[in-house]
Parts: sequence; structure tokens; C-alpha cells
Amino acid sequence: MNAKKQLGVPSKGTPKRSVVNRLLAMVTAFGLCLLTLGLGPAALAIENAPPGMKATESVVRESLLKSTLADKKLVANSVTGATMPLGDIDHRGGSVKVPTDLEHGVTLRDANGSTTHIALPNASSAGDAQVLDSAVVTYPGEHSANTVVVGDLGVQMLTTIANYGAPTRYEYRVSLVPGQRLTLTEYGPVVLDERGEIQLAVGAPWAKDSNGRDAPTHYEVTGDTLTQVVEHRSDVNVAYPVTADPIWLAPWVVKCLIGIGIRSSDIMRIFQLGTPAAIAAAFGRGAVACIFGK
Repeated sequence: MNAKKQLGVPSKGTPKRSVVNRLLAMVTAFGLCLLTLGLGPAALAIENAPPGMKATESVVRESLLKSTLADKKLVANSVTGATMPLGDIDHRGGSVKVPTDLEHGVTLRDANGSTTHIALPNASSAGDAQVLDSAVVTYPGEHSANTVVVGDLGVQMLTTIANYGAPTRYEYRVSLVPGQRLTLTEYGPVVLDERGEIQLAVGAPWAKDSNGRDAPTHYEVTGDTLTQVVEHRSDVNVAYPVTADPIWLAPWVVKCLIGIGIRSSDIMRIFQLGTPAAIAAAFGRGAVACIFGK
């Protein structure tokens, strides 16, 4: 057999279009092989996470307490006067129960004994509680970690996404009593009662990588579940770990703010500023007693 024919090299007189078609066929076949092997573009994306990095206590501590997140006041100041980071923590008008086992979730209880229970994402695979600071507890994992911060505004629930293999969806299930509903309004997620009065508000979603760059994120609401979607895999330049959160305005703080004349719509609008520092500043002096107990 002619060597040129055997190697697929066109002989004299072979049209150039035939050569192009052969090359296109070879590229297509190669692409199909990659897809068959599960090596599509997403799988071939370069991960910036160091090999084997997991969402350990030290990784979470570094990302939350010593990084640009702290510099930009994206992590709430823990409530002052807390004598213990686990169990019931007094919150001026209510209390927050931070569990040793994350599968028990976080419980907010007001002075009348009414409770709101929030189940956190990936709780079944979370590790033992690790204390980072006063009223700051993290629950490490292989790909992501939950951190609960009991702050002056309410409760911040941070997710540390350690690597490319981490999920992109993080679900928070809220216990609702008859008449209540979790809904996504123009101002963001809220729990409303049967009269349409706000009971619980959630701050705007944000997510940042370790260089302080924004990662695409948004909320979805289905029934009693709030889901934060963090599309950290969509950017090959993302620097892990990525940190994201919802911050929950405590129900008794909501009642206090309404009691001093701040409208529900204004509470929700202000709370969509997202960061703890911006939210506290926007409420103004009149709300200091409700938020900080002063």
C-alpha cells in the first residue's frame, strides 16, 4: 500500500477541502472520546486549590479571621458577653442555640419561647464542632465547612468552599409554623406570617474567593428551603477557598425595629446591603437599642 495513503497524507490532486474535513472529523472524534471518559471542559478546568486542600478548621480560621473577608467586615462581630460558644447564647431579647452536632441545626428562641429552627447544608457529613472565637463555631468537612457566628444582628451562617469538588448548592431548611411562609421578595428572602408581616429576614447573598474576587451567587426558595447557589466552578481563575453566607436577622430584632417605627419594607431593603457592617450602619442610631442593646 502507498505510504502516503496509509498515513492519510493527501497525494497530488487531493482537494484541500478533503484535508480540512478529515481534520475536523479527527477533532470531533477526540472531543467525543473526552466526553465519553468524563473529561469535558469542566473536568479539565484548572483548579487553583492546593492539591488535597480540605475544609479543615485551620483553613476556615485563615479564610474567615485573617483574610480580606475580615478586613472588609464581611464576617459579623460575635455578640458581646457570650460566655460559651456552644449551647444557648443570650442575644438580648432571645437566645441562639449553637449545636455540638450540626445535624441538630441552629435554633432561635425569643423571650416568649417561640422558636425558629434552621437546618444547615451538608450537616450529615460535617465534622465535630471546632471553636474559632467567642460565639464562632465551625464544622469542618472534606469539600466545604459550615461556620455559625452569633452576631449582634442575628446569626451568620458561612460556608467555606475549599475546592472544586465542593457542591454549588447549599440548602437551609427553616421550620415554619402554620400561616408562615418563606418567600423570595424583591428585597430578598423573608419569612412572613398570615398577615404578611415580616418574621425573619435574610441578607443579600455574597460569595468571595481568597483574593477577594466575587463569585457568582444567588438565592432560590422552594417551600421551606432557602438555597444559596454558588457557581464557583464557572471561573477557572477562582482562588480557593471561596466563602459565602446568608445572614439571618433575628425575629426579636425584627419585632423591635418594627416597634420603633421602621417599616418592614425598609428593614428588608436595608438588610439587602449584605454585609454586617453596612447593615448595622444603615439602620441608624434609632435602631441601636434593638440591634446592640444600648
